[in-house]
Amino acid sequence: MQTYGQVLEHWKKIETLGSAQSILYWDMETYMPEGSTPTRQAHLTLISGLIHQWTNDPKFKEAVLSQKIKASNEIEKRNLELWTKSILVSSAVDEKFVAKFSKISTECNVKWRAAKKDSNFKSIEPLFKELVSLCRENLEKIKNLPDLKSRYANKSLYGVAFDQFEPGLDITEMEKLLTNLCKGTKDRLPQFIEKAQKNKKDIQIDPKLINKEFCKDLMGKFAFDFTKGRLDESTHPFCGGTTGDVRLTTRLNPTDAVEDLFSTLHELGHALYEQGLPEKTAYEPAGKACSMGVHESQSRFLENFIGRSRAFSNYLAQKLNVDAEALYSRLNPIKLDYIRVDSDEVTYNFHILLRFEMERDLMEGKLEVKDLPEKWNARFQELTGLKVTKDSLGCLQDTHWYSGSFGYFPSYSLGNMFAAELFVDFQKAHPDWSEKVSQGHFEFVRNFMADRVYPLAAHYDSPETMQKIIGRKVSEQTLLQYFDKKFG
Repeated sequence: MQTYGQVLEHWKKIETLGSAQSILYWDMETYMPEGSTPTRQAHLTLISGLIHQWTNDPKFKEAVLSQKIKASNEIEKRNLELWTKSILVSSAVDEKFVAKFSKISTECNVKWRAAKKDSNFKSIEPLFKELVSLCRENLEKIKNLPDLKSRYANKSLYGVAFDQFEPGLDITEMEKLLTNLCKGTKDRLPQFIEKAQKNKKDIQIDPKLINKEFCKDLMGKFAFDFTKGRLDESTHPFCGGTTGDVRLTTRLNPTDAVEDLFSTLHELGHALYEQGLPEKTAYEPAGKACSMGVHESQSRFLENFIGRSRAFSNYLAQKLNVDAEALYSRLNPIKLDYIRVDSDEVTYNFHILLRFEMERDLMEGKLEVKDLPEKWNARFQELTGLKVTKDSLGCLQDTHWYSGSFGYFPSYSLGNMFAAELFVDFQKAHPDWSEKVSQGHFEFVRNFMADRVYPLAAHYDSPETMQKIIGRKVSEQTLLQYFDKKFG
């Protein structure tokens, strides 16, 4: 490979293979028959191996790492920078390790579903222990790579993991933001709960009214392109798929229609971001989503700042023929909950702090897998006052760890904080936003992000991207001020 164009064409093949892998993961979570797990393991193991092999192709590596290929513009320069990191991180382990990790993570993910259903952590403990060991081994090897020592010299293993999801943001800075946010929230919580209870109104919503078709209609009003994406059902809602084929899922709970709607809104934020990324650089690293924190800001913005607003309650109340004030109360409870995805926007970050502490200690060897339920339950009770009575309400509730994803959770709270910053600017840009949303006009919300967020893609690391979008550093105080105004 002698030219930038040849390097780019090689990478496009890797991206295309990764796209196929993403669709297979989506299918595994939605329509794949349970008995097909061994076959799917074979698919994913082969693809993971090929992606690793092609990323470490000698000609590709030599062309990028030798720095003989020269960039003709800033995007090409950024692509070369991101390719370098991808090659180095990928080269930390061999194909045998990649195959083993893919096999164990796929098997663990499938067994997690049964373990959660049975509320039995012991049933998955041996396999999960093996997966955690593999994750730690991978991080150790990345951290100790000579060419990455300058990047990771002063980082813990967990800091290395976090950098894969939130590049450029130091874990100590993230911990400070998260800790301060939770401390500020806890100080305000008694007042918020008292007010929420005082304003609580009974309301009955026919679950048949908020069904899959209702969710799809709402997605269309936000300008989701159904010719390049779809909505399905899964145990745990997620947004997946790939460039030009965005797949999102929701839960359809026959007893709680509102839950379905907000699962859809959350994943829709992710999906619109994916659909809105620049088509011209769709298969280039600089054209991908910036980070998990930026991604999560998009989902939390739609779910909370728009979806749980009085304006959206006014719109939804008309559709459901219910009282708008009662519906607003229903959409904004302040209550401590066992389940992260069911928790309100105020107490949600307690769940993230808990997971941050648990996964950090797992990755750094301070917490043994066998002790996870006990440590989880004790810390959860300390944070919330609630006693966990079964594993499905505790450490088995989320799929992420059991797929081998560690370093991911702090980005959720970062996304909440960044969404609050975006909301400040959104209100200034659209002082009549409340009136528009009340009337069922939503495309302008998507257009705000299309102007501010989508075009930057991964042109810069996480902190610089956020700085360029809002013109200031992200602060937990902005989210706390939003809580005060809404719930105080």
